[in-house]
Amino acid sequence: MQREFNYILTNDLDIPLSINILSLECARERSSYMRMYPNILSEITGQMFLKVSLFSNGRLVGTPMPTKYVTNTKESTSGKSEGLSSGKIQTWNEWMEFPIKYSELTRDAFIHFSVWDISVTDCKEIFIGETVMTLFSKRGTFRSDIIDLRLDPAKKGENKDNPWKMPPKSAFKLAKYPHGDEKMNELMKKSKMHLNGLMKRVNFLDKISLSEIEQIKADKKRKCNWLYLSIKLPAFTYDTNPYTLVFYQEEPMLPHPFMPFVSAYVDPEQDLENLYETRHYEMTRNCQGDDRSVKPSAQMKHHLEKIIKKPSCVPITPEERDVIWKFRYWLMKFPSALTKFVRCINWEIEEEVNQAKKFMNNWALCDATDALELLSDQFVHPFVRSYAVSRLQEADDSVILLFLPQLVQSLRYEVSAFLILTSKEFNMEQSLEDRGVASFLVEKSTKNREIAILLYWYLKVEIEANERVDKAVSELFKDIFNKMLLAFDQLGAIGREIKMTIEHQLKLVNGLENLAKSIADETGRIDYKRDLCIQRLSEDETFTKLHSLSLPLDPTLTFATSAHYVHELNSANDNYTLLFKRGDDLRQDQLVVQMIKVMDLVLKKEKLDLCLTPYSVLATSPNEGFVQFIKAYPFREVNNQGGIRAMLKKYRPAKTPEDIEAEALNNYTKSLAGYSIICYILGIGDRHMDNLLLCENGKMFHVDFGYILGRDPKPFPPPMKLNSDIMNALGVEDCDRRKMFVTYCYSAFSILRRNANLILNLFQLMLDAGIPDIAVERDKAVEKVLQRFHLDLEEDEEKVYSKVISLINESTSDRIAAIMDVAHDFKQNYLN
Repeated sequence: MQREFNYILTNDLDIPLSINILSLECARERSSYMRMYPNILSEITGQMFLKVSLFSNGRLVGTPMPTKYVTNTKESTSGKSEGLSSGKIQTWNEWMEFPIKYSELTRDAFIHFSVWDISVTDCKEIFIGETVMTLFSKRGTFRSDIIDLRLDPAKKGENKDNPWKMPPKSAFKLAKYPHGDEKMNELMKKSKMHLNGLMKRVNFLDKISLSEIEQIKADKKRKCNWLYLSIKLPAFTYDTNPYTLVFYQEEPMLPHPFMPFVSAYVDPEQDLENLYETRHYEMTRNCQGDDRSVKPSAQMKHHLEKIIKKPSCVPITPEERDVIWKFRYWLMKFPSALTKFVRCINWEIEEEVNQAKKFMNNWALCDATDALELLSDQFVHPFVRSYAVSRLQEADDSVILLFLPQLVQSLRYEVSAFLILTSKEFNMEQSLEDRGVASFLVEKSTKNREIAILLYWYLKVEIEANERVDKAVSELFKDIFNKMLLAFDQLGAIGREIKMTIEHQLKLVNGLENLAKSIADETGRIDYKRDLCIQRLSEDETFTKLHSLSLPLDPTLTFATSAHYVHELNSANDNYTLLFKRGDDLRQDQLVVQMIKVMDLVLKKEKLDLCLTPYSVLATSPNEGFVQFIKAYPFREVNNQGGIRAMLKKYRPAKTPEDIEAEALNNYTKSLAGYSIICYILGIGDRHMDNLLLCENGKMFHVDFGYILGRDPKPFPPPMKLNSDIMNALGVEDCDRRKMFVTYCYSAFSILRRNANLILNLFQLMLDAGIPDIAVERDKAVEKVLQRFHLDLEEDEEKVYSKVISLINESTSDRIAAIMDVAHDFKQNYLN
C-alpha cells in the first residue's frame, strides 16, 4: 500500500493537454444496436471519425477537432458486417493535442466527443452518437488510466451534436456508469483505488480479483445495447514513481473593500472540505451502530417534533441532522419524519446510502403530498425519486390529476429520465424500482384518459416554452412526449381514440388561434368584429363538426352538436362556458387556480366549506389558452347598480329581516373569508373592483392573477381586499355576520398553516416553470409564501387570532387603497 501521495499541481505544468483516442467498441451482435442507434449503418464502412471539443470555463476552446482519416478493414474490427459478436467497430489509437496547457485549465473543463460515419452512397456525414468526459474528479484530481464512455445515441435523422444536452457532470456519470449497478460501481472504484496504490497489494490475489472484475465488467456490457468509446489519459511519473495531477489555481490579490492600502487575502481552503466536520460526521454515524433501544426523553420528543414540523424550504442544521440520525429507529413509525431523515443522509457516501435504503423500505408509509417533496431539485438520487414514485403509485388518480403540473415540472430534475428514454422499447412491466417520474406519467396516461389529454397539453407547453430558454430541457420534454404517443400506439383501439381526440383538440386550438388573428387584423367597431366572428364560427368546419369532442380544459366534458354556439358544452344538461384567450401567458393563472383548488380540498377535508369557486384554466401554449367562464358580475358593476345587498335582493329575495336568503348571505360571508385568506397567503396583487366577481347565489370569487407573491402595480397594497363596500355587505360593525367572517378567516388560516408544507412543496416544484412572478426572484419565491404563514407563532391560538384580526383591521382602514379604488373606478366609468 502506497504510504506517500505524490502529486503535481496543474499551475506548474506548462505543457499542452493531450488524450489518446483508442477505439469504439461493442459487446453484442451488431443487429442489437440498430434500434438503440437508429443512424448506424447496416454495413461497417471502417471510416468512422470523431469530432472532439474541449470546453473550459463554460466556453469552447478553439474549434472542434476531427480525428485523422483511418480506414479499418472488416478483419481489423474483429468480425463480419452482419454477424459482429463483439470487439472494436473502429480503431484510431490517436494522440490528440489541444491548444491549451494544463496550467490554463479550469476546474469545470470537459471534453465532448461526437461519433460520425460516412455514407457509402452520397459521402455525407452521419451522426451516430455523443458522450462527455470531465477532466477533473469531484476532489480536483485529473482523471487517469483508460476510461470506457457509453455513447449516447443520436435520434433518427439527427445531424447536429449538442454538448450541453445535459450538465457535464451528470452526463459523464451516466457515460461512465451506464448500467446503474451499485455493486459494479463499487468494484470499479475499488479497482481504481488499487491502481492508485491506495490498497494493500497481494500479487496472487490481485491477479485473480482484477481478472474477475474485468470479466464482470464485460458481462455487464453484454447485457445492454450500448456502444463504448475507449479513451486513454496521460500518466505522470518521475523516477518510475506515479504522480497525480491536482487542480490548483492561485487566487489574485484583491484590494480590500474598506481599506484600499491593505491587500485582501482570499483563504484558499474556504470552499474545501472541513476535515473536522467530516470526522465528526463519520463518528456520529458510526458510533451509534444499530442501537434500537435509544429513545428520546420528553424534552427531546418536543425538539424532534419541532424539527419534523419544519417547512421543507427551511434547511436542517448539522446538529438537527445528528439528532434525527440518533433517534432514527424511534422516528420510523412517523410517516411525516421520512423527508427529514432523507435530508440528513449524505447521498454521496455509499455505505450511508445502503443504510438509508434499508430504513426507507421499513419506514411508515408517507402519503403522496410528502412524496412530492422528494421530487424537487434537492433530491437527485435515483432511489429517493423511485421511492417517491412508488408512493405516488398508490395514490388515487384524482390526486395525480391535482398535482399533475408539479409532476411534469419534476421531470426536469430527473437525470435518470435520460436513461429511461434512450431505450427504444417501452416496457410496461418494468420494475417500479427502475423507473422515475417519466415512466410513471407515461404509464398513468395509458390507464386514465383525462390524465393522458392534460399531460399532452402540459408537455406541449413545456416544449414550446423551453425551446429558446433551455434547449436540453425542451428536448427532454419532447422525448417524454414522443414516448407517451408511442405508448398510446400500443393500447390498440383505446390508444387510437385518445390520439384522435388530441389531434382534433389541436386542430380546434389552431383554428381558434387563426380566427383570433384574423379578427384582430380586421378594422371596424366591436359589434362588427363580433358578428364576423360568429359568422366564421358557423361556416368553418373546424368548429361545426365538434360533436362529442372532449374539451381540453376538462376532458370529462364534450362539445354539443350546435354549430352556432361552440362554447356550449354538454354535461348532465348543464351549460359549461369557456373563453379562448390569445396573447396572454395563462401559466401563472393556472398555478394560482390550482393552489385555490388544493386549499379548498384541504379546508373541506377539515369540514370547512367556504363556498369557493375554483374555475378551470389551461394554457395550450406560452401565449394562449382556455379559461372557464362563470356567470358573475364585477363588483364595480354591482356597486353602480346599488351595491352588493341590492344585487342579492334582486336575485335571492326572501321574507327575512334583511330581505335576502340566508343561504346567499352565508355564501358571501364564507367565500369572502376564504378568498381573503388565500389571496393573502399567495400575495395576490392588483385587486380592484373589476377582478372581484359576485354570483347570483351570493358566492364571490377573484379572477386575473397577473400579480402574485406580493407584487402589485399600485403602491402600498393592503394585505386583503376589504374596502367599505365589501364589508358593509356583511352588516354594521360588531354584528353577528362580521363576527362570523372573522371566525371563518381564523379557522381557514389555522387549517392552512397546519398544511403549509404542502403549499410550499408545490411552489418549490414550480420554481423553474417559467412563471413570471416566480422567475423575478426565484430564490425568494418560496420564502415569500412561507413568511405569510407566520409559522413563528407556532400553535398559539391567541397569537394566531390576533394576527388575523390585525390583518383584517389593516385592510379595512387602508386609505391609500380607498383612493386607488376611486381612481380606478373613475378611469373605468368615465375615461373608457
